[in-house]
Amino acid sequence: GHYVVTQNITASGTVVTISADDVDLDLNGFTLEETSLLSPVISGASAERLSIHDGNLVGGRTGVTLARGHNSRLTNLTVLYSADSGISVIATHDFTIEGCLIEEPGGVGISIASQTERGFGVIKHNTILRANFEGILVSDMVAGVIESNVIRGGGRSGLFVYSGDALLVRDNIVDGSAGYGLNVDNSSGSSIVE
Repeated sequence: GHYVVTQNITASGTVVTISADDVDLDLNGFTLEETSLLSPVISGASAERLSIHDGNLVGGRTGVTLARGHNSRLTNLTVLYSADSGISVIATHDFTIEGCLIEEPGGVGISIASQTERGFGVIKHNTILRANFEGILVSDMVAGVIESNVIRGGGRSGLFVYSGDALLVRDNIVDGSAGYGLNVDNSSGSSIVE
């Protein structure tokens, strides 16, 4: 179904949990805020074909956590001050993260982990500012494109790809990272293009 947020919402605990397939959540420019910093602002678990877009997520352990949710899109989100990752995608294939601004996450800006099935992940046209650890951390990603992202400031590597397979990494800008700008380790069949 198609759902539209019509006001700002603040909660202590997850603000929105999605566990059904085929959900389009239009934040409609509004802000969802999780104040305890212990739960994701939005949680998508074992749901396929999710689309979450066009709004602001503040606080929470993560702004958005997708787990085992295939064929999903996160677009045009502003994610501010999460305690851990701004966006966390776990064991999910065929996803897109595009046009998002992630500012000052306590951990990683965008974290991709344990994508065990071959699918395709797209991470493009995002801006990550002052992540405490990596701007983008990719671990065990199988097939995808990481392109045209801007990563400024950060405590460790700007973009860290660990154990990636068949990835194309191109046209990303990393500036002001305390560690490596780009760190690729234990990855095969991947192309790095400046």
